[in-house]
Amino acid sequence: MATFLCRWEFSERGHYSLRKAADVLGIGRDNLVPVGVDADGRMRIDLLRDTMRDLQQRNIRPMAIVGIAGTTETGAVDPLDAIADVAQEAGCHFHVDAAWGGATLLSERERWRFAGIERADSVVIDAHKQFYVPMGAGMVLFRNPAWTQEIIQHANYIVRKGSVDLGRHTLEGSPGAAAVMLYANLHLLGRKGLAQLIDRSIDNAHYFASLIAQQPDFELDSHPQLCILTYRHVPETVRAALATASADRREKILDALDALTISIQEMQRDAGRSFVSRTQLMSTQWGGRPIAVFRVVLANPDTTHAILQDILDEHRALAAASPCMAPLMALVGAPDAA
Repeated sequence: MATFLCRWEFSERGHYSLRKAADVLGIGRDNLVPVGVDADGRMRIDLLRDTMRDLQQRNIRPMAIVGIAGTTETGAVDPLDAIADVAQEAGCHFHVDAAWGGATLLSERERWRFAGIERADSVVIDAHKQFYVPMGAGMVLFRNPAWTQEIIQHANYIVRKGSVDLGRHTLEGSPGAAAVMLYANLHLLGRKGLAQLIDRSIDNAHYFASLIAQQPDFELDSHPQLCILTYRHVPETVRAALATASADRREKILDALDALTISIQEMQRDAGRSFVSRTQLMSTQWGGRPIAVFRVVLANPDTTHAILQDILDEHRALAAASPCMAPLMALVGAPDAA
């Protein structure tokens, strides 16, 4: 007889809220099992199956598998249909975290990326992402609406039996009015209007990725699947040095390049002319080591190609002025140890 534990399998690129959920539920983060991803940041089904076999051999039955439909850092969409197959075979809950990318389902052109999401037992979507409403608006959809009855609570003074107050089902006893903002946007912009915004944001991401790829002093880290991409500034001399450096020297150059990336991002933020966020991702190009990268979200429909070119020009100017440039160039010019 299998031991039923609250194990969740999820992409290693999953949002930190999954770990927070494990804390809130009290199941412990050790019962979250990350699954490796491919070069595009998508869950590898072969590794998922390996994980499932390992759990079975240890007499552990998983409670849920979580697929990601738009990772927060790179916008990657897991192969949801294949994950649904595995969940069905295992007889466990299939949840899709579409907090970031779920709104893309409104786009007739791009919704193919989410094939299999219709097989999920539950889906979460954040309206404060691509539904263009303020923070705090999120929704969860269940295949079986009756499942919400499992966590229903009543109180004689407010949520009595028969009440339609959603506080009966949520951690917040009295939910705010965020739904009103979503309702208004759906009526003001409509499905077609929101789809146009989403399509334009993805078009801008593809343009920016192609622009970065054409630059001899920039390196594209992740190709956009939605409207998010990551990249960094790599001077041509640094790129040439990395191609020929010894392993030890290459690590030192990469560390110095990380410092330069962080410096550029902080200087850009402080200057206040434009803003690009940053993150740290495991790089397949550099042996699976973490690297610091710029992370850009192109959700603003007023973003033009000229603005994107200006962003790269500003990166270059800030790099030249950064105190981290001189130590990097010193490493590049230093010979390898004999």
